[in-house]
Amino acid sequence: NLKLIFFVGEIGDQLSLAKTLLNTKIDSWFFDGFDPKKNPEMWSKKIFIDTLHLSSNEASFSTYTSSGIVKKSLSELGIQYNKIKGFGKKRHMLTGIFPKKLFPKFNNKNDLKIAIVGSGLSGSIIANKLAKHNNYRVTVFDSKENKTSSSPNAAMYPKLALGEDPRSQFVFQSYFYAASYYSENIPEFNNEGIIFLSSNENKKDWINRFLKFKRNDIAHQISKDEVYELTGIDQDYSGLKFKTGGCLSPNEICKHQLKHNNIEHKNNFYFESFEVNEHNKITINFLNKESQESYDYLILALGAGIKKFIPSLNILKGSLIALKNNKFEKVKIPINHSGYILPAKDGFSWIGSSHQKNVLSIDQEKSDEEILNNLNFLLDSEISRSEIGNRWSGDRVTTPNKLPICGTYKNYSNIFLIGGLGSRGLTYAPALAEHINCIIRSKQSIFTRDIEEAISPNRFKDLS
Repeated sequence: NLKLIFFVGEIGDQLSLAKTLLNTKIDSWFFDGFDPKKNPEMWSKKIFIDTLHLSSNEASFSTYTSSGIVKKSLSELGIQYNKIKGFGKKRHMLTGIFPKKLFPKFNNKNDLKIAIVGSGLSGSIIANKLAKHNNYRVTVFDSKENKTSSSPNAAMYPKLALGEDPRSQFVFQSYFYAASYYSENIPEFNNEGIIFLSSNENKKDWINRFLKFKRNDIAHQISKDEVYELTGIDQDYSGLKFKTGGCLSPNEICKHQLKHNNIEHKNNFYFESFEVNEHNKITINFLNKESQESYDYLILALGAGIKKFIPSLNILKGSLIALKNNKFEKVKIPINHSGYILPAKDGFSWIGSSHQKNVLSIDQEKSDEEILNNLNFLLDSEISRSEIGNRWSGDRVTTPNKLPICGTYKNYSNIFLIGGLGSRGLTYAPALAEHINCIIRSKQSIFTRDIEEAISPNRFKDLS
């Protein structure tokens, strides 16, 4: 079967989007833009570079034009072409092959020294991308007080926003990018989907709005009997079964991503400040260690510590409980209701979650009660606190508009802030990491300009 996919919009933005959504490489290109003098962006070197990165080995191309502007762009990239007879009334056209061996020419920053402060999901995935694909020297500084990615088990949720605004586009794009990234890089990722139950009015409304999109390729309606067949959970609600999604341990992902010869991981470093000299080299100051000097880039993935730069951020205390209960032994994919049920890990079924605002430490009894009340309501059961075998709590940093923070800080081209992922760290971190990776490598970002602006740290009026 032939599948036709349309990308409609500015060429640079759409190539960026294609990098995220396409799960295959392109074998042949036909460039059919208007006259290069009237539409120069279509024929720029940058566009040809982006098409190269989307292409399979020795992909072919042909053009509507044989203009000197186009030939110059191709020649400057070392791409050979043939000028042949054009089709229809066209006198000439160009054809050629995109050789993969050209890729190394696009990266002339082979000796960069990069510092990342914070080894949570964002920091560890960025470190791995930079170390693995670019051979950069990456140092990760960790205070061991970052509790934003220490959860033993979590779900990669597709709580898609259903509009056309930058936030909706970002959530959609990040979700599918994350699924692809974990499938390729994390062997333990069980990408078998996730179930949302219509267990309250908000969930029911969201499910009904999603069904109106008629995207059965992404998710389909599921009856309560089908929920039981899949999970062994006897409850009263129908729902939505997403084909993509699953369960992962953020803590284990971080450890996995930091295992690379080009990554040096240093513990017990408490960040204080940074300085940039006249040569654009960065010195990092720590409260308890000597300053670390001469870095080309600094990425601050500080978890709750990002509030030092943006005071208006909210810090919530999130909590999970672990149960040993045979009610959940058949659960193999996450179930989201007013809380959630995760597949068993190390003998425990992790149940979530509660969030407490503006507290220094979590009220454990109150948290347990909230989680168990939601669970018992769903199952019509009476599971008590005495059945709790383990617990986890940690920080959840959120922004007022629920969009994360990712991009360059103020007017510095080599300082980045990343954070504010809330409870969507598993879903957001890979795409945000790739965004920073693209900027450092001078590549086209996977995000459109609207999304870049929407997640920029510089959108905050209280940025300090």
